[in-house]
Amino acid sequence: MSKKPGAIHGASISYDKNYEGMPGEMMLNNGMLLRGEDWNGFLKNYVESFPPNKREVILQGLIRFRVKYDKVEKFIRFDPLAYLSGPYSSHSYISLRGTLKQKRSTVFVEVRYYGEDWIFADNIKIVADDYTWQSPKLNFKRDNYTKVWEWALLDFSDPKIAKIVDKIISSKEAIIRFKGKYYYDLIVTPRMKDDMKYMVAAIKAINENPAPKPASGQKTK
Repeated sequence: MSKKPGAIHGASISYDKNYEGMPGEMMLNNGMLLRGEDWNGFLKNYVESFPPNKREVILQGLIRFRVKYDKVEKFIRFDPLAYLSGPYSSHSYISLRGTLKQKRSTVFVEVRYYGEDWIFADNIKIVADDYTWQSPKLNFKRDNYTKVWEWALLDFSDPKIAKIVDKIISSKEAIIRFKGKYYYDLIVTPRMKDDMKYMVAAIKAINENPAPKPASGQKTK
């Protein structure tokens, strides 16, 4: 990430050298913010470990999430951005979170209720335009401080869950109903859809295995 676009071969993301934000924070040319220590510490090396034709899509996904490198487990952890001005800090939301290694990811869909009162959710119902999905009973976790939050994780590697995410991303309107003793309806925002769309594309690029090289003397078709 230099002062000139295209510093990463295969990616067109650059930053505004005149941006005056928090110390060490970079404003990117797509409107996202990125900490310089994250970029120089681990993210640049990770992105550049992929072929040039994958770097743009992987970077576009990762910069929409909070990323942190785990030096013990040797993976990158990503979760929704926690900026106070964003849709994830003090709001109900749907998003992605997980861990990334070279050519492998472990990803979950997180659905979180945040509000004044407990709803004791144990399942969700999703309506995305004319598509409807009712979850089985989910393992919701709960906590509270000044407000309440209740959340559950769905395994994105399950094709059924991946399909549901695609339906939400491509929908004109998507609503998630948290159901329990009471209920709450979350209208999925365009920002949530965009963040998932870019990260889903990044995950596909990360998990995609290159075609194996033919053995010596073996002809390709």
